[in-house]
Amino acid sequence: GLGTGLAPFRAFVEQRKSQTTDGHKVGQMTLFFGGRYSRAEYYYRDEFEAYEKEGLVKCCNAWSRDTAKKIYVQHKIMEEADSIWNNLGVPGSKGYFFLCGSKQPEKDVYAALLGIFRDKGKMNDAQAYSLMEKLQADGRYVTE
Repeated sequence: GLGTGLAPFRAFVEQRKSQTTDGHKVGQMTLFFGGRYSRAEYYYRDEFEAYEKEGLVKCCNAWSRDTAKKIYVQHKIMEEADSIWNNLGVPGSKGYFFLCGSKQPEKDVYAALLGIFRDKGKMNDAQAYSLMEKLQADGRYVTE
C-alpha cells in the first residue's frame, strides 16, 4: 500500500547522516511523503523530524484525510516548484527524483512535474515530455 516506499528513502537519509558525521558535505534533499492519516501512517516520524531539524532533509508531507481539504503529494510537489525546477529542469542541474511506493499516485506526480517544467521552464508540452524522457534515460527520474 501507500507508504511502502519510505524505507528505501530512509536509507538515503541515513547515508547522508553518516556522510556528514564523517565531515562530507551533502546537498539539499526533499522528501514528499503522503498517506491518509499522519497519526497512523507517518512511519519513522521521530527519525524524520530529527533529520529535518539537523538539516539533512526537508519533509513535505501530504495527509489526505487529516483535514477537510484533501492534500496529496502532487500538491506538495507543486508548492516546491521553484526548487524542483532548479534541481531537475534548469540546464546543468544535477538533481534526482525517486518515486517509491504505490503506483497509484505516479501519474499525478508525473503530471505535476510536467506542469512545473511547462510553467517554470516556459516549455510547451513536447519540450516538457522530452525533458522527462531525458531525466528517465539519465537515471534522474526513477520509479520503483
